[in-house]
Amino acid sequence: VHPELHGKGIGKILLTKLTHYAQTKCIDFIGSSFGCNSQLLNFWQKSNYKIARIGFSRDKASGEYSALVLKSVNDNGTKLLDVIEQQFYRSFDYLLSDEYRCLSSQLIWQIMHYCPIQYLPMLTEQDLQCVDDFATTRRQYSCCVYGLHRWLLHQMAKPYDPLSAALVNKVLQKYSTEELCQLYPFTGKKAFNRYMTQWVVANR
Repeated sequence: VHPELHGKGIGKILLTKLTHYAQTKCIDFIGSSFGCNSQLLNFWQKSNYKIARIGFSRDKASGEYSALVLKSVNDNGTKLLDVIEQQFYRSFDYLLSDEYRCLSSQLIWQIMHYCPIQYLPMLTEQDLQCVDDFATTRRQYSCCVYGLHRWLLHQMAKPYDPLSAALVNKVLQKYSTEELCQLYPFTGKKAFNRYMTQWVVANR
């Protein structure tokens, strides 16, 4: 769709036509691959396409990770896509501190926002106690980080909060305090810990 005609529903009409065509040909999936940014991914997610894969390296020209999204068009495709989506989300969280360490906080939040709740770790009483202990400064971050990690994944069901960016970097992507002070206006470890505590208190 020509950029001057974006936002007029033309892309959605095209996808509807493609879906109907695929159904007549007994095709299981239709999909797309693209340089993953928030705007493009938002279009596909709102069109009910599911993430099947995010590439492990950024394109040298665009600086973006590649994304593969799929939509099932028959019952067989639906069963297969459920497995594909589950496999993606099972590994995505783990890879945030490795291959996806340079993925933006906003894009991470957007990807996890669409994660089916059954693929998230179930929060235990111990997890919630860790969050409460950290928020009330009864225990240090390192003693509570596992519970905070699991809790933060559930927070991503909410709309994206720009104030969460540094917390996502720290808890999920394992950025050091030194790295975070270079990226954000924190004066040191105490200032960053104060920010984390305030965010958790505001959102628990």
